Amino acid sequence: MLVRTNLRILKIKLWSDQYFNVQRNLASWSSVAYAFNTKPSKVKSLKSQFLGESTGIFGYQELQEPYGFYLLKENAVGKADMLMREIKNPTRKRKMVRVFDELSDTLCKVADLAEFVRIAHPQERFSYAAKETSISISSFVEELNTNKELYD
Repeated sequence: MLVRTNLRILKIKLWSDQYFNVQRNLASWSSVAYAFNTKPSKVKSLKSQFLGESTGIFGYQELQEPYGFYLLKENAVGKADMLMREIKNPTRKRKMVRVFDELSDTLCKVADLAEFVRIAHPQERFSYAAKETSISISSFVEELNTNKELYD
């Protein structure tokens, strides 16, 4: 997921003496991509060791311990339920596609993170918690896919 954007202006030549400016939005990476694409800070890790400050996996505070996956799942399902009520509401303010996009993003953020940790984390207790979360979110998505109220 890309989160921050920067503006870059390019000068493009049309003919031999004519130019025009084009603006391009450049996006920076999400916390997951940032974690993979930057070198770890030794100062930060020493600070964490001595001062007891800790962040969870990929910067998610909840994921300092495996049970944090349960919290992420519960938060995602709770938000998904709220979005489902909005989808079913005939007087909703937002466009349907926007609500579905937010619903998909809410569930996929947790499911994708859990699936990656399930496969890659060296500690079995994190892998197991991630596996349970992944299964749970997948089951919830199956329920949504077969919910006739969404398609009426």
